[in-house]
Amino acid sequence: MCRLGKLEKAGKLFEHALALSPRHPDVLTEYGEFLERSDVTRANHLYTRALIFAPDHSRALQNRQRTQPLVEQNDLSQLERIDRKRDELAAIPESSAALRRIKKEAYFQQIHHTAGIEGNTMTLAETRTIVETRMAVGGRSVMEHNEILGLDAAIKYINTTLVNRVGAITLDDLLQIHRRVMGHADPTAAGELRTNQVYVSEHVPPPPGRIHTLLESFIEWLNAPETLSLHPVKYAALAHYKLVFIHPFSDGNGRTSRLLMNLIMMQAGYPPVIIRKQDRYIYYRTLQLANEGDLRPFVRFIAECAEKTLDVYVWATREYVQKIGDETERSPATAHHEQAEDDFVRNFNGDDLVRLRTPSAHREPQELPIDEIRLGASGPQLVEPLVQVIDDEPTQVTGELRLIRVDRRDAATLLPLIQRHIAPGTTVYSDEWAAYHGIDAISGGNYIHRTVNHQNNFINPADQAVHTQGIEGAWSRAKLDLMRLKRGTSPELLPGHLARLWSRP
Repeated sequence: MCRLGKLEKAGKLFEHALALSPRHPDVLTEYGEFLERSDVTRANHLYTRALIFAPDHSRALQNRQRTQPLVEQNDLSQLERIDRKRDELAAIPESSAALRRIKKEAYFQQIHHTAGIEGNTMTLAETRTIVETRMAVGGRSVMEHNEILGLDAAIKYINTTLVNRVGAITLDDLLQIHRRVMGHADPTAAGELRTNQVYVSEHVPPPPGRIHTLLESFIEWLNAPETLSLHPVKYAALAHYKLVFIHPFSDGNGRTSRLLMNLIMMQAGYPPVIIRKQDRYIYYRTLQLANEGDLRPFVRFIAECAEKTLDVYVWATREYVQKIGDETERSPATAHHEQAEDDFVRNFNGDDLVRLRTPSAHREPQELPIDEIRLGASGPQLVEPLVQVIDDEPTQVTGELRLIRVDRRDAATLLPLIQRHIAPGTTVYSDEWAAYHGIDAISGGNYIHRTVNHQNNFINPADQAVHTQGIEGAWSRAKLDLMRLKRGTSPELLPGHLARLWSRP
């Protein structure tokens, strides 16, 4: 089939065979040979996996030996590229207003994404509100609030106490980080080693009786001269993997491991690596591959995240300076400053964004993420779109929420707005407000309309994907910000206030 030029079909057949027999050495080897011309790194990984399950497989051994030098050179080139970008970032003075603002935005991004990897559903806007105001947002659980507060406390501890400290990383440092990560969510377990056996998907961590010995060995490895001689990205990734493999705590292991990784990165002059919650499948998949014997995919994944983080820092700082200069005394409330932060956010969530055109032909398109739309009936109407393309233009994703003011909340007002703003075929989630009952019947819409009864539940008990929690939290944040404005919220002023509040996610 490959000889006939049907490469795409052959690739699908190999993927199917691999799904049926993921540990069959012949399947792994033949698929590696098929991929070698286009992706030598993945081919080499497949040969390595074949040898994990069949150490004497001659073809896999020969193929790995042949491709290993190429892969090692590719990995080295990636690390050298990352170092050049780190040096470019290091050349920006610490006094730079642009750099300070980007670091602040990255702080919220780090908390938002590392919590999101673990299933926290807070939006970036809600995360920022909780960290800045210490006030609750509506529609979110107490546990989710406490996870955000714990990460905030742990990162502040690392930044103020550990990053610039001279000396080795100790076991007490790890316990102190975990104590803050879990201090709000579960104070009794915070900073305490687990005393029970836990199970993590396909991984069975060591029994509790071995944890202290394993941690002592881990700390010894962490500070050994040969370990410290590793490239910082590789060192940080391996430290992350080793700690999460031991899984020393009942909860919070992933968050603590990612914070340890970023402590090592910052001590070496890199910004904290942000692993996007959108990439959690790759993150967990490469961790599983490491558990099976090949750590390189995980190290490469962390390197890719580190490079992307550096790209966004450098790009956003450069854009900021080009737009407004780099004067440290400029007012932080200017639209240009807010745009610079928008640029950072959009660049970070770059894979998933589409454009949604505004009703007026005289305005530029507003960028909104689309996938599924959630509608709320209380207060101004809000749409929370999450992937469906409306325009054919190549785009990027922000993760934003938008509030849209309407004069009336009846079907005659809302249904035309839905038809105008939401792409046909989109899944629409809403409460059971009567005006939404006609969504299914909108001509040409082909919408899939699913509801939750807010009189009984905020989440549909039959399908927990159906909820409007984000809307409730967003409206709570909007009201909080409106109160801070100390201005009226008349129908004439409200649209302008909402535009300011939702100019960034």
